[in-house]
Amino acid sequence: MKLSHFIVCGLAALTLPAAASAKERGDATVTEVADTATTPTTLFPGVVDMPVADGAHVPADCNYPSTLSGVASVELACLAATSDEDSRDVGVAVIAWLGNHGWRSGDEIIGGFTAVKISENGCEQVLDIFPHGDEDETGGSYGFWFALERQPRCAAAAPQAQ
Repeated sequence: MKLSHFIVCGLAALTLPAAASAKERGDATVTEVADTATTPTTLFPGVVDMPVADGAHVPADCNYPSTLSGVASVELACLAATSDEDSRDVGVAVIAWLGNHGWRSGDEIIGGFTAVKISENGCEQVLDIFPHGDEDETGGSYGFWFALERQPRCAAAAPQAQ
């Protein structure tokens, strides 16, 4: 994996909490792409509604690793960019969009990181983000795999004293 992907992961930890102010400064660069029958304009429609970032597209085959594709508890999506440089820009745009829409940096996980959004009932919606790509690994495809947990994480109710 290229060093730039680790940089994007590192930026996520710093950028998600601060990205909410980016909208006021005009820094957010995520935009929706032209609406066509074959080109999705958002990831996780009706749930997250994250627009496809400029410089990215949703490929016909995301080539998810088996560690993601075999997990029934998550909904998967992906973005692809045409170069490592584009993937950095897409990564920054995705992080900025998430920060502007109430998502905050979560945990570091193997191969990526999480973004967390607290709902009105105090539960957490969790989105795992995995930057990937290297010419040797994917034939020049760079991008991001996303795994949205289908069930929110809610704190267990405290046991009541009797």
